[in-house]
Amino acid sequence: MQRNISDIKENLSKAKERGKKCTLLVGAGCSVKAGIPLASGFVEIIKEDYENAYNRAKEKTYPACMAQLLVGHRRDLIAGYIDNAKINWAHICVALLIHEGYVDRVFTTNFDPLLIKACALLNEFPAVYDFAASQLFKPADVADKAIFHLHGQRGGLCY
Repeated sequence: MQRNISDIKENLSKAKERGKKCTLLVGAGCSVKAGIPLASGFVEIIKEDYENAYNRAKEKTYPACMAQLLVGHRRDLIAGYIDNAKINWAHICVALLIHEGYVDRVFTTNFDPLLIKACALLNEFPAVYDFAASQLFKPADVADKAIFHLHGQRGGLCY
């Protein structure tokens, strides 16, 4: 199937006419433009800045390399990038889709709060759920508008 932006616009409009909303899955592409490296970028940073941890990692992957860092180093490494990141047009566009009633749920693999900040610019305050910190999830209790951090949030139980 080949789809273009016109197809997406039409589908979103038709769904909204029927009282339906969309769920988005947002990945690292949104945050990379904000200055947060991809997983492979973090592996390279660990290779350069934490050589012993990098060498201990059996696989040179994000989870394996991160697991070799001390918890404090891991948090500081990610926090430095997240704290300096700025919202971009991708975050604003998703926030607008929420604000205009096209989207009610966003699932994100990102640790950053950039989408939440973009929503706040539009006076939208969706509920925020952190699956990494949550031991119990009750779908019936989910707010009408919500952002789900699938891998945790900055300052939470992520990384």
